Amino acid sequence: MVTTCALETKLQVLWSFIRTHLNAKTLVFFSSCKQVKFVYEIFKRMRPGVPLQCIHGRLKQARRQGVFYNFCNSKETVLFATDVASRGLDFPSVDWVVQADCPEDVATYIHRVGRTARYTAAGKGLLMLTPGEAHFMKELEDAKVPLKPIKINPKKQSSRIQSSMQGLLSKDSDLKYLSQRAVVCYLRSVYLQKNKKVFDIKTIDIDTFSLSMGLPNAPRLRFLQQGASAGGADSDSDEEDDAVEADGDARAEDESASDDDEDDDEDEDEDDEDDEGDDESDDSDEADDS
Repeated sequence: MVTTCALETKLQVLWSFIRTHLNAKTLVFFSSCKQVKFVYEIFKRMRPGVPLQCIHGRLKQARRQGVFYNFCNSKETVLFATDVASRGLDFPSVDWVVQADCPEDVATYIHRVGRTARYTAAGKGLLMLTPGEAHFMKELEDAKVPLKPIKINPKKQSSRIQSSMQGLLSKDSDLKYLSQRAVVCYLRSVYLQKNKKVFDIKTIDIDTFSLSMGLPNAPRLRFLQQGASAGGADSDSDEEDDAVEADGDARAEDESASDDDEDDDEDEDEDDEDDEGDDESDDSDEADDS
């Protein structure tokens, strides 16, 4: 199934989906690890009524395996993931695969949706596209990939999500910083994509998108002036560089401290080393990820 929604309403749609599928095992793909971390943290604080987990390439291998096995052994849970982090992992009995960010190509779409309905198990997939990404549907149709368009019921969307996020970010500077980084990394991933028929940063209202992420204003996007970095891959190291751009407020002097705090976060267990060469093209495979 595929649905079209504005970028600024995507988290509202995702929240409503999770709230109406509390008895399902759901795998949600984002294009970058910063998005995965932010959505996991903000939704966890908002308590959707189902256990939440996240997996990305900057988790230590042991932690990543722990999340994987916990997800496999759960009947009702939501796992936020990046493409690179989930590569090679066989997720059994997944009820729903939600592609919250448009995959970079048809092969990535098939790889993601292949996580459900494996063997004899039944499963469903939902692809969320923005109006600017509509051309991707034609690419799927040309590849003979079956699609069932569906419309979102606006009555099932919660308009309180954005105000709740803004309230949480106003009280938690680390969470606000993570949101800034998520915004920058997502936009940079769109900017770096070669398929401009699908990924065109000019179609994005950056201020409105930032507001939908709970931010009072948009973070600095230095890459728009400097151009893409050499190599073109949105790697973990590139993502850390972009994190500096996101810190355009009074938090700048605490940047290093906030990174250290995040690395020590028990829930994230972030690995500063390139664990197994996990160059999550941030996820250039995904971009992010994402």
